[in-house]
Amino acid sequence: MDAAHDATNQKNNPLWIYSLKQYGDPSCATFLLDAQDTYQLDINILLFIGWLATQKRCLDIQKLSASNINTWQEQVIQPLRKVRLQAKTMANNDFYQSIKKLELSAEHQEQNKLYGISHNMKKQNFEFSECIRRGCEVYFEELGRKLEKRWLQILTQHLQPK
Repeated sequence: MDAAHDATNQKNNPLWIYSLKQYGDPSCATFLLDAQDTYQLDINILLFIGWLATQKRCLDIQKLSASNINTWQEQVIQPLRKVRLQAKTMANNDFYQSIKKLELSAEHQEQNKLYGISHNMKKQNFEFSECIRRGCEVYFEELGRKLEKRWLQILTQHLQPK
């Protein structure tokens, strides 16, 4: 088994490590949560675009679409998030924390799946910001959304490794 494949089954695959570091910045977390809530964007995909850019790779939307990652997001993560948000006001804290932990585990599984397809994304001769721009363009196009230049600039700043 090669190291890249083995890393998809570990809690410390490079995408997960990058994501924890970037998301650990409160301003980045706030920005990404706003993107999720306002534009229905997948935070894991945005972090994946950022991590790919650190590897001089751009998101290949066909490879992403061919995976079951969108299905996982829609059928597992989003329902868990909905239950967690409902439980926040209706249930005791222990139950809420259990659902939150389960949602985080599902997010981690999505990141493992993303890392697993990352080797299919071709190396490019682009700078970090260009990889982010190209990845976001195809992602937003796939979602039928308009990519705003200022929003992209802010995202790029948040995804830049610390």
